[in-house]
Amino acid sequence: MATDKEIPTLEELFDKVEEQAEWLDIKPYSHNIIGLTLQMIDDYYGTHEVINAIYDNDLEDKGWGHIVKDYEEKQKNTKTITINLQNKM
Repeated sequence: MATDKEIPTLEELFDKVEEQAEWLDIKPYSHNIIGLTLQMIDDYYGTHEVINAIYDNDLEDKGWGHIVKDYEEKQKNTKTITINLQNKM
C-alpha cells in the first residue's frame, strides 16, 4: 500500500474493503479495518465513493447501512431545498 506521504488510490482502498469483507464475523478486526478504510475513502474521495464500496461489497446489512440511509436522506433533502428555491424564483 502507500507510504506515509502517499494517498492510496481508490482501487487500493476498494480492494482492502473487498478483502476484509470476506472475513467479516470470522476475523476479529475485519469490521475495524473496513470502518477505517471507508473513512479513508471518504476523506480522500468523498462519501459517494463510500456508498459505492458499501454496495459493491453488500455491507449495508452488515453494520454500514446507516451510512447509506444518512447519505440518501441528505441527497433527498438537498433536492427538496433546490426544488423549493427554484419554485420561489
